[in-house]
Amino acid sequence: MPVCGVHCSYGCSRILLEVVGGLPMNPTYIWRVPSAAIKAYVLFLLGVCIVALVKLIIVWRDAPPFRFSRVAPRSDQLARLRRSSASLGRWIGCTCLVWGILTSWNLGNVCERLLDEPKFGLATIAVILADYAEVALVTLCVILLLYLIRWHFLARIDSLQNESR
Repeated sequence: MPVCGVHCSYGCSRILLEVVGGLPMNPTYIWRVPSAAIKAYVLFLLGVCIVALVKLIIVWRDAPPFRFSRVAPRSDQLARLRRSSASLGRWIGCTCLVWGILTSWNLGNVCERLLDEPKFGLATIAVILADYAEVALVTLCVILLLYLIRWHFLARIDSLQNESR
């Protein structure tokens, strides 16, 4: 049975394409164990989401967003919104930087391992690209969450400034 594989530190532990009973295995359904770097990165993304949601809950606790009767704005509410908005902007930047560093580091490792392999097919490259796409999708969803919460904060800042005029 022919076997072809490559070690990918980005998410897959070993990709093995074997011919079983004359039919090639479908690499889409091969279980790939995430690397330690990916597990740590997912933990980082989870922490970022928790930080953003805590900031949102604190702001909503002061003035619930969906009530018809608005709560009179307090003097520190505008400053808290500005600080939270700036903080979320920094978290967006940090998430993008960590994603870029992780992707660059792992892409270098994958390229080194692919160069060491005597033979690899397009299926191997497709599986590696699918791993990168999954991480990119999760990262962009977290960034979108942060962006929407920040947008909400900025809209509240504008609303409070218009009420005070």
